[in-house]
Amino acid sequence: MPPPNIYEPIRLTETKAAALKRYLADEIAAVEEGRGPMVDEWKQAIEDYEAQPLQGSRDFPFEGAANFVIPTIATTVDAIFAREINTVFALKPLWTIQPLNSRWLRHAKPSEQFLEWAQTSVMRMYDTTWPWYLETTKLGTGFVKMPWVEDVRHQLTYLPDGSVGFADTTYHIGPRPDYVPIQDM
Repeated sequence: MPPPNIYEPIRLTETKAAALKRYLADEIAAVEEGRGPMVDEWKQAIEDYEAQPLQGSRDFPFEGAANFVIPTIATTVDAIFAREINTVFALKPLWTIQPLNSRWLRHAKPSEQFLEWAQTSVMRMYDTTWPWYLETTKLGTGFVKMPWVEDVRHQLTYLPDGSVGFADTTYHIGPRPDYVPIQDM
């Protein structure tokens, strides 16, 4: 039996399409209702971190009195965040490899060097993880996705014949971790 063609469009009758739409609408409504309290907690945590005054100006104890809110939560969160980032990225190499037996001993150091290069040059781990660490420290959760990225740029460059002209330059093709802000979830 040949494998099914997964690229063939699914054809639904109108009644089945309407039933599927109802089902998906009900599921989305249930998810949004279920995560509502969590989203409210996140909003409150962000407001506490930003430490904005409740009113625009103060008239007590006198007109034009100082209207400061001391950002103690932001100060504490930023200190914890800095410790987390330094704990992970201060030591080099970030990746260490223990060979399981003597046959793999000569491959350990080159593998560590490759992973170090990949995490800085290809995966951009620091750039991806620092906003994730900050959001996780603020809210207790964070999201990172792994999309397929094709970074090909049409730019002015030297052509094979030595002349200058436009050509496609490939910077990256493949998966690359990417931070997702909580507002986009």
